[in-house]
Amino acid sequence: MREAAGTGDTNQSRTSSEWADTDRSSDQALILAAGVSRRMGLPDLPKCMLPLAEDDPGHTFLQRHIDLLRKGGIEDVAVVLSRSAAERKPPIDGATVVVSPFDTSATGSPLSVLCGLRALDPVGDAGVLISDADIVYERALLHWILDRRERSSVFVTPRIAGDEEEVRVYGEPGGSPKLIGKGLPATLTGGLELLGESLGIVYVAAPDRSFVQAAAEWLAGWPSDQPGYGYAKERSEHEEVWQYAFSLGRIGVESAADHLLLSECDTPEDYRRVLDELYPEIRRRDAEAGADREDG
Repeated sequence: MREAAGTGDTNQSRTSSEWADTDRSSDQALILAAGVSRRMGLPDLPKCMLPLAEDDPGHTFLQRHIDLLRKGGIEDVAVVLSRSAAERKPPIDGATVVVSPFDTSATGSPLSVLCGLRALDPVGDAGVLISDADIVYERALLHWILDRRERSSVFVTPRIAGDEEEVRVYGEPGGSPKLIGKGLPATLTGGLELLGESLGIVYVAAPDRSFVQAAAEWLAGWPSDQPGYGYAKERSEHEEVWQYAFSLGRIGVESAADHLLLSECDTPEDYRRVLDELYPEIRRRDAEAGADREDG
């Protein structure tokens, strides 16, 4: 277990066009799990540490996430936790735990991104898959994502539920993203196409790692060490990093097929639906996909 500290340089030498032809075996993953679960009534324990099945308390959102990443070929996985969560966490296998030194109830997610990027030591041309922790998805969705690492991308689903927590991505017809955020009104998105809701998973290719780190540092700073210059400073959110990347053409968007299952868990009602409906269906699909591969 590490406590994030100091500065890091993830500057890469390859251009994006050269990167498209490189091997992805050194890619890494960063799971952001330092948030506060107020709406779940769990102020000291991340939602991702809840079990996915009532008869298997050790099989949590987070542990499944780690297991799928490693089975998908990403062996270097870091999980960013708050201090309180790190003290109370159940066992976590297959990942490095990075402890945020900040009060995560009063700071935003770019600081978690920075904690993770500074702790991960990129090897060669390592890209990094950055994801929220409180999501559950079928294995086929992760395979689809891992097959689309030719460039930095925000992954979206065309399914829109209409709730206030949706992070939506808008862009030009054809997929060039322009805006990302919650509650964007039509007066701001006029003339743009709704590309989908963010899945909470972003791939950052090696040539863009230093940009993402620099953008997060500029937005949030590193409290007590360097100032932040974003409008919300240390309370900035990581969607602001992707907004700057959109503006400068550093990141694209990929839309998943709408039949692939994924859900985030924000409320007790969401969690009940995951337990009763979604995760049993995900397990069934995963089992069928495994049988299909064996038959093939």
